Amino acid sequence: MTQRLINFIKYTKSRVQKTVQMSYCGLGSASDHYYLKKDISHLNTVLDLGACVGEFSRELSLMRPDASYILVEANPNLALKLHKLITPKNKKIINACIVGEKDRNKKNVLFNLTDNISSSTMNDDFAKNILIREKIRVPTITMEKIFNLCSIKKIDLLKIDIEGAEWGLLETFGKDEYERIKSITIEFHDFIDARFQTQTLNCIERLKLLGYKFISENNAYFGKYFNCLFYKQDE
Repeated sequence: MTQRLINFIKYTKSRVQKTVQMSYCGLGSASDHYYLKKDISHLNTVLDLGACVGEFSRELSLMRPDASYILVEANPNLALKLHKLITPKNKKIINACIVGEKDRNKKNVLFNLTDNISSSTMNDDFAKNILIREKIRVPTITMEKIFNLCSIKKIDLLKIDIEGAEWGLLETFGKDEYERIKSITIEFHDFIDARFQTQTLNCIERLKLLGYKFISENNAYFGKYFNCLFYKQDE
């Protein structure tokens, strides 16, 4: 059996497993990020961290055009394009790197740009595993600043796809974040280096201890925690 055929079988098996899991758990998927279908009709505020070219928010806006969408993208060129790519009238686009509480006093950080727009990162350890084209300075923003800047009190769905910066963001999540964020859909990028798996597991355990329920997709290529959803069961 050729490697190409083996990879095709693995991919097909993975997609079938994902379809079964989504059906059984009542999940939907926007740009390969999970959400609970039952929550869509009550979706009012979406925070899209690592918006890239906006596929996630764009797909959700087709179902909930009247919701508010906040898109945070560190790559300044992509942030400019988002104004044209995202159509909902209730949108705000922020060109910044999201950072956790430990880095809240940093006004800017070095951001590693790659030729693959979906792989650029502020995490220098993560960047060692990819080909960097350029380093630029990008302003930072914290979750608290986003709440204040956008005058919001609650987030119905938080999407995190920030190429290795998720660990620094989530390691200080506490009760305040839990009270204000209903569900979190996230890609953990530990597949790029096994050393990062401990950080992923620590973040998962932290969110579960706060009270979130947890679902993950066991992806044939990207590992067990590439696509995760944390949600509040009783809401």
